[in-house]
Amino acid sequence: MTKRTKIQTIKLFVKISIVVAVFATFIVLGFFIKPKTSFENANMKKWLGLSDEQKTDTTNRIITADVDQDLLIQCIDKIADLPDSEEMQIRDAAVLCYNGIKLAPESKEDDKE
Repeated sequence: MTKRTKIQTIKLFVKISIVVAVFATFIVLGFFIKPKTSFENANMKKWLGLSDEQKTDTTNRIITADVDQDLLIQCIDKIADLPDSEEMQIRDAAVLCYNGIKLAPESKEDDKE
């Protein structure tokens, strides 16, 4: 075996230090930077804390069909206010409301024409 010189030892130490520092940086960034949260599979407890923009984005991702978003959000809000609805998923509530909106009869003015 060859003896290492002092410079070779310092170079090796610097290389190992850089690798450890980069690895630690990735771990810290991975811990503190959280991905954009998707609320489709969240429960109704989280729905109550969402902003109007987040609610609209979530319903747009769940229900892609042409539907009155305001009415859909109001319906989901009503479901969220029901007792024992905290564990229901937002996706399930949105689909339930969407189906209810589609099954509801149109306004009576349309029937008269």
